[in-house]
Amino acid sequence: MLNPFAKSPGLREGIPILPGAFPLVGHIPAVYHGYPGVVRRAQAEIGNLFWITTGFGWVLFCTGPQAI
Repeated sequence: MLNPFAKSPGLREGIPILPGAFPLVGHIPAVYHGYPGVVRRAQAEIGNLFWITTGFGWVLFCTGPQAI
């Protein structure tokens, strides 16, 4: 449940931001409705290191072998 009308967010501190955030609540609806799917989609689209916004803060995700 990502926002299909959201603009491409670009980078934050040189790290890509997951597209599809809603105003004020960020990616919370997508994470609530399917956390594993959101992470898999982000890995496929932008790689193993990316930001997700919660509307009131940012969370940096590192997935794959690099996370261990």
